[in-house]
Amino acid sequence: MADASPSSTTPKAQGSLLKAAGFMAILLLLSKLAGFARDVMIAQHYGFSLMSDAYFAAFQLPQFSLILLGGLGGPFHTATVSIFTALLEKNPQDKLVPSERAKQLASTLTTLTGLVFAILSVLVYVFAHPIMSLILGNGAKPELVDLASQQLQIMSPIILIGGLVGFLYGALNMLHVYVWPALSPVVMSVVMMLALVLFGADETGLVLAWASLLGAVLQWVLQLPEFFGKGFSFMPRLKEWQSPEAKAWYQLLWPAVLGSTMGQLMIYVDMFFVADLPEGAWSAVVFSNRLIQLPLGVLQTALLVPLFPRLVELVNAKNPDGLASLLVKGIGGLWFLSLPMMLILGLAPLPFIESLFSHGNFGGDDASLLAVAIAWQSLQIIPYFARDTVTRVFYAYQDSKTPMLVGLIAIALKAVMNYIFIVKLKMGVAGITASITLITVFNLVTLSILLHRQHFKQLPVKALVVTLVKLTLASVPMLGMLYVAQHSFGDLPVAMQSFAFAKAVWLSLLTLGVGGAFYVGACHLLGISEVGEVVLRLKQKFFKPTS
Repeated sequence: MADASPSSTTPKAQGSLLKAAGFMAILLLLSKLAGFARDVMIAQHYGFSLMSDAYFAAFQLPQFSLILLGGLGGPFHTATVSIFTALLEKNPQDKLVPSERAKQLASTLTTLTGLVFAILSVLVYVFAHPIMSLILGNGAKPELVDLASQQLQIMSPIILIGGLVGFLYGALNMLHVYVWPALSPVVMSVVMMLALVLFGADETGLVLAWASLLGAVLQWVLQLPEFFGKGFSFMPRLKEWQSPEAKAWYQLLWPAVLGSTMGQLMIYVDMFFVADLPEGAWSAVVFSNRLIQLPLGVLQTALLVPLFPRLVELVNAKNPDGLASLLVKGIGGLWFLSLPMMLILGLAPLPFIESLFSHGNFGGDDASLLAVAIAWQSLQIIPYFARDTVTRVFYAYQDSKTPMLVGLIAIALKAVMNYIFIVKLKMGVAGITASITLITVFNLVTLSILLHRQHFKQLPVKALVVTLVKLTLASVPMLGMLYVAQHSFGDLPVAMQSFAFAKAVWLSLLTLGVGGAFYVGACHLLGISEVGEVVLRLKQKFFKPTS
């Protein structure tokens, strides 16, 4: 019989997870809203143009380092949490602190990371033009390649910063420090918005590149006071580079980095095919992903960042029952919260796009292009959450090679799908985003099968399918409200109809207001436990018994 793990199965532990997830959600929501406001300003200043296409193309490599490798939940974060959790100890106040062993190892690995990523930054600066020529493909306009190359050279130091920030995030999160790791991305958004206010839209987009670099530097600097305050330093010891813990860190990190690289290569596959589409097509793909990530990224990171250390604990304790229960609660909770968003973004994106973006240089054609991209990308929300949770279970078993190999297969499959959808079926931007959704489904199914065969025989597939079916049934009233809202807008006063924002508000009120109330009630009647836990938490918070 599996050993129990009280820390992960008791109501107190579950409440702690919800509390940490709620706190992270608030911080991440602030960060995502700042990023959303930044994207709105970029769209209003540049529209979907050559300058915006160049910036988003050039930002792919810096973004890969800063967000995918170095971000919360990225390879550096997960590898550091996995290895360093065993090197923590408690001080007299019963708070987690790093042991001397952890401090020495952290200093050494931070220095090593800085050296490796500094070399990569220099190489990207020197070979910026060949890199962008390769990424954008032969069909790209020469002026687009030249402009993107200039911007990539400016932003190349962000690659170094991404590696350093990722290690700092992991070191701080394992000590339950969440504020600055979650909030520091706000700095880049604020710097970029200030730059647009002060300098406006230039003809090259270099304002965006310089602002991105300054924001990344500040994002790293903000982590340092907490890092030094916890007793860490930058005093490497050469003998630590070959210690057992360092080797375990390498073994977990590099396959995870390569796995993330597979995802980035998939983006480059998209960029290669989108080069033959009309100007602004790549900006539409990037913006649709940003809008989808606004709710999706908040929920995913808020729950999975505090969830991951508990997954590691359960795996180490050899408690498959606790692990299965935690997976159902984690994935089910994400599905419960995200399904309403998927319905609105998938079925009625245009009113929200028009109300938020249709100003300045962002026109009607841009809105239609973005609406198509969002509608197809929204379908990936449900499999996306499950895939990322399953991937973290592999990391908890210290297996990062399997997700990497699955990602490698997915790249080839993505290229085939793009060829069919774009070249043969002429689906345009819809082809790019539809294939993104299908690849997410492929990754989820493949990883789930391999997890069951290699590590976890009690993967709760049946329980998750039952939860998804119940949530789908419970969402029917929301679909009805969305239909009513869309078809009754013409009956509203003409003055109200003249404002795109009014339609967005009308859709929100009926769909999320009335339909959402029916949705929550139906979930409760169908016995979906996540609803009961949320209600219980609200009662404990706002209706405490009086003494």
